[in-house]
Amino acid sequence: MSDDDLWIGIDLGTQSVKVVVVDNDGKIVAQDAKDLVSVRNEKIHEQDPMQWIKQTQSALRNCLKSVNLNNIRAVSTCSTSGTITVMNSKLEFKAAGIMYDDQRAEEFTNEIIEADPEMWKKLGYQIQPTWALPKMLKLFRENKIQKDDQIVFQTDVISSSMAQQKVATDWSSALKSGFDLLELKWPEKAFNILGINLENLPQVVGPGTIIGSSGKDWQEETGLPIGTKIVSGQTDGCAAQIGAGALSLGDWHSVIGTTLVLKGVSNKPIFDTTGSIYSHKAPHDDLWLPGGASSVGAGVISKLLPNANLDQLNSEILDSWNNSNEKWTVNYPLSKKGERFPILNSEFAGFSFQFGKDEPLAVSNNLSPAQVLGSVYIGVAAVEKFCFEMLAEKGASLTGRLSSSGGAIKSEAWNKIRSTMLNKEIVIPASVETALGSAILARFGLSREMKLPQISKQMNSTASTITPDLKKVNQLEDYYQQFKNKLKQLELI
Repeated sequence: MSDDDLWIGIDLGTQSVKVVVVDNDGKIVAQDAKDLVSVRNEKIHEQDPMQWIKQTQSALRNCLKSVNLNNIRAVSTCSTSGTITVMNSKLEFKAAGIMYDDQRAEEFTNEIIEADPEMWKKLGYQIQPTWALPKMLKLFRENKIQKDDQIVFQTDVISSSMAQQKVATDWSSALKSGFDLLELKWPEKAFNILGINLENLPQVVGPGTIIGSSGKDWQEETGLPIGTKIVSGQTDGCAAQIGAGALSLGDWHSVIGTTLVLKGVSNKPIFDTTGSIYSHKAPHDDLWLPGGASSVGAGVISKLLPNANLDQLNSEILDSWNNSNEKWTVNYPLSKKGERFPILNSEFAGFSFQFGKDEPLAVSNNLSPAQVLGSVYIGVAAVEKFCFEMLAEKGASLTGRLSSSGGAIKSEAWNKIRSTMLNKEIVIPASVETALGSAILARFGLSREMKLPQISKQMNSTASTITPDLKKVNQLEDYYQQFKNKLKQLELI
């Protein structure tokens, strides 16, 4: 390898596919994206797998027009978790792309759980109706999988097309199909009971494994040099974690967009009996990537403050913060019923109280728009802190670096409130591209000397570091205790 090496990362999402070409320092030298179209009907959510290939080829073709093809070394793809299709030996598709949130097979969920409840308990899996496994079982029960057919995941479609043959999948993509991450094998007992034929399932390898080389078809369609190494990928959430550089033991990454997602690094799998926390196996050093997702986040802001000038409100919040005149409501800011983590309760609609009594979180005589927005910020920060407390109770290490991405990091006020509430520095990466995570994984696949955290560190840079306001730590701790007391009062903890 040389200083001129280029790496390709592909992020195959729900609404689009994005391709980046990056150098050894993580600088994006070319990028492009193409839209994807879904078909939805009640519980059904499908896409055409050929669309995944054609749109990826189109984006890659545009990227490769402007780079030195002689420097291309490897490519890796990440995709949505639990999206599957069926492919025969000729690489023809025998089914639609059944998407990650498709619920067509929910009636099989209990049967799967009962097939080997001790196995799922050991793995920490709470089988969900939208997981890939119920959809797989439905395909088998409807005899839609013949002898030479194979269940494949979204990443495998791209990699197999590039290699012009079936390739191994990765254990990150296979998790929601019931793959045993402790023994690194398909769960034979449960699958034999259910009637799932192991011969119709792909070989499983670790993310970052060389699984093939690109062929003539993709050279003709995109310019991708024949023989470019194809490296196994992983789910988009794990790729984003790699892109953020959260890879050392005790590191965590918070994504606050519409909702809050936490992903970290542990030396053992972390899970709870509800399934709200579960762990992917890391590509490196026998580590694990536990995580959870809350429904709080920026999604409630548009409901509470439609058409608000958020820049102006953020400025007012900072002024209030600096002048010690903040008047915030203690709250759990959900935009609708239902929470997943740190509380699992489909009926929970959140709460809001000020001056010791329940009051709606809304612009009124008591609260200005800035105070409503600030209250959302402090509420999300309190939920985030409670999530970390729960993870620590389950055995997760929190001693490493905390980084963050998502829409929330655009707000200086929100960053300052979160850092102070957590009493911890928050690192804001210069770029958190999920496709960059795939490119980093592509380089890891060919690396003989550098470990994944070293590679990620070289290909990442820090935009800023947020530090706690030590004068406010005790005050926000008081808010947090009021927040937890309310949860106890509601018998939620």
